[in-house]
Amino acid sequence: MSDTISIPVPPVSPEFARARTLSRILSVVFAIGFWVTLVFLICVSLIAIWPEGFEHMKASMKGGWRRAVDFPVEKRFLAIGILVAAFVPIIGVFENARRFFARLADGDVFSLATIGAIRTTAIWLIVAGVVPPRPSLLIMGIAAYVAASVMTEARRIADDNASIV
Repeated sequence: MSDTISIPVPPVSPEFARARTLSRILSVVFAIGFWVTLVFLICVSLIAIWPEGFEHMKASMKGGWRRAVDFPVEKRFLAIGILVAAFVPIIGVFENARRFFARLADGDVFSLATIGAIRTTAIWLIVAGVVPPRPSLLIMGIAAYVAASVMTEARRIADDNASIV
């Protein structure tokens, strides 16, 4: 005889099973977006900091383009600062959205950690919508923050109901 207690798990609806599969796919897509954006930011920063090492790229920059080595160091660091300000929030969105969808894929829907992941993603979306101004990201961030607040309230109501029963 076994000492463990087995609690039957209710069957998952087909819609929820599909949602979990799509969440797993989205988690992978956001992970790829995170790494691609991070590598892009690092490569562009390296080119701006050390353009002499990337002179072989000047053939692709013919035409109206100026080579990075033609710019003074101060302007190159200013360009890096602008890129970091524009791309770090997007990197934050990708990483936190990956965490959120990974939790959904695991079936963790209304836990505090999942709600926290949605809220953190929403905050990164709001930041990404402000710097530089991108109204669509700002609106999505505010909407996601409201959704996280509604989920928090639903969680509180469910906990209250559970304590009554």
